[in-house]
Formats: sequence, C-alpha cells, structure tokens
Amino acid sequence: MEETSNCINIISFTEKGEALANRLSAYLFQSQQKDQADCECDRDLVKCISKCRASKSYSSIRLSECAKESFEKKQGMIFIGAAGIAVRTIAPFLKDKLHDPFVIVIDENGDYVIPILSGHVGRANEYARKIAAFLNAQAVITTATDVSHCFAADLFAQKNNYVIQNKEGIARVSAKTLAHQNVTVRCENRLVTLSFEGTVLKQESIEQSEKESEKKQISDQSVPEKEADIIISPFIQDGKKGSLWLVPRCIVVGVGCRRKKEAALIKQTICERLAQSGIAKEAVCQITSIDRKKDEAGLIETASDFNVEFVTFTEEKLRQVPGNFSSSAFVEKTVGVDNVCERSAMAAAPQGILLARKYAKDGVTVAIAMHTFFPVF
Repeated sequence: MEETSNCINIISFTEKGEALANRLSAYLFQSQQKDQADCECDRDLVKCISKCRASKSYSSIRLSECAKESFEKKQGMIFIGAAGIAVRTIAPFLKDKLHDPFVIVIDENGDYVIPILSGHVGRANEYARKIAAFLNAQAVITTATDVSHCFAADLFAQKNNYVIQNKEGIARVSAKTLAHQNVTVRCENRLVTLSFEGTVLKQESIEQSEKESEKKQISDQSVPEKEADIIISPFIQDGKKGSLWLVPRCIVVGVGCRRKKEAALIKQTICERLAQSGIAKEAVCQITSIDRKKDEAGLIETASDFNVEFVTFTEEKLRQVPGNFSSSAFVEKTVGVDNVCERSAMAAAPQGILLARKYAKDGVTVAIAMHTFFPVF
C-alpha cells in the first residue's frame, strides 16, 4: 500500500509569516474539537494533522527535502509567503492531478488564500475557502469549472467515492460543461442527462435485449452499447464506451482458504477471478470470509494490499444468507457452513447480486458479489 502520513506541512519564511502559521495551526487544532455538523471540512482537514511543523523547523531543513517527503507521503503543504517559492519548491515532484497532495499559498498578511495544486481531488479549493473564512481573507480560486459554476467531473467522482480511471477524460467532460453543453452519465442501465451546471435534466432507462435481461451472468454484465460522456461501471468493457470512466467501489470479494495460505496466492486467485469476470480491481471495496479466519495473516495482508476492509461473519450469520450457493459437505464439516466465499460475499452485499460463483485454486476459493450503486448528483 502507498505510504501516507497524518501531517500537513505549514511553511513560513518571516516572523510575520511565522505568527500567521502559529495562528493557523492553533485554529486547525481547535477545529478538531468542534462537534458541529457544519465543521465537517475542518475536522477532515485537521484529521490530517498529527503534528504541524511550522516555520522554525525549516531553518535547517532544505525546502526541497520537505517537498519530496510531502509528495512521497501525500502530505498537504501550506506555504505562507510568495507563490513563486512554492512553485519552484514543488515543481520537481509533480506527478499528476490524481496523486499530488494539495498545496495552498497564503500571503504573510493573511489577505489571500490561494490553492495552487490539487484543487478538486486533493480538496485544496475546499480547504482554502475554510481557511479564508477563518482568516477573514479572500480565497483565490482559479479552477475554471469553479469560477464558471460548472459541473466538475472530478468533484463528482470524489463525492461518490469513485475511482477515476482515465484522467484525460476529466478535461473532455470539462470542455463540454465550460462550453455550456449538456453531459450524459450512464450508470448500469440508466442514462442521466445533466446541464452544464450539473442539474439533472432527464433520466431514462436503457432497454436491454431479451438475451441480456434473462439472467445476470458474468458474460453479459456490460450495459447495452450506448455512448455517454461519463461511464460509471466496475466492468472494463464498459469503461471503453465513454469519455470518462469512473469505477464505483462496489465489488465484494468473498474468500475461503486453508490455514496459512500465503497472501501472494490469495491475491493471485482474486485477481484471476476479477480478470475472468472483466472487473477492474479498483472496484473492490471489501474482502470477506468466516470469522474463524479473522486472524488469518494471508487474508489480512491481502486486504491491506487492496487497501480495503477485511470483514468476517459468524457461521450462524453465513447460514442465514438467502440464496442458492455452491455447497460442499467437506467445508460444512470443517467450518460449520457449506460455503464460505459465496455466502460471505453476499452477507456483505445483501441487496446486491452474486456475480461470480466459487472459483477454487490451490486451497483458495473466491466469489464475487456486487453492491447496487447509483450516483448522488
């Protein structure tokens, strides 16, 4: 998993800037104590701050070293000083808009708060507005979709916890909204038309052929052929049908295994089943099993590698899961329930569907379930 750190670096260069840095630090920590619902953004920001390193600590540390660490660990940076210094400092470490941490610049008088990097995905614009409100300053937002009050695809993805698969698609969608053109969004078998401002204008059902609507088998999981600007789907084939492909975290992988199976084998088996099913691995949101496997090192490590939650269920809970499952007398005799992978997957997605039944390999069994999903606009 990618290393992250609960830290935001606040950097200043003058006594006046240091005073502002200390004031901002105090505000951020105090905000953490607030319990009002309207302070959610403040709490989210401060959650990133286990330690807040301000100006003096940088007298003996090169800025480039700080920036390198911040970008490697995805730590946000707040510069109190000239924007040019910030730009030159971070320039060697820039990757792309989906992975860079947020960077904000504040002048030492505290008059202007300027997000200069990761305005949407990193939430720099949102944080800048909050900080500006505290400082009674002006947030200087330059993102085109923000200043034009247009629908922003990356904010839409963030709001719904979708994974952006092709960042170049963001620009394509933004070009349409900035030109005041409508945008179409396809999710499962529904097509939604949005205004350039993001207002839902129309929702329609995309009719399936009789063959497609018979049964939800893996081979016919792709939605009917109809282009849209934004495709929301866990299926790889669907992602090719639009300008921007967003992957919902809707896939539950149920796993059964013998004791002491290595994580590498478990992960390989999961990836094989996902590939067979045409599912993007980024869609996985949980790995599940029976509770007697809750301490199984291979499963815990696999969930960590996927950066998802590992959830287990009791034998009683698994037996109560409705549906027709691949039954094994041996498994039932061993663990008390006739199937672990399929039942645990559906236990985690009770309103969903079983996409892929048990797949066995070298003492590991894998099944795939999918939560129902539809975006919030």
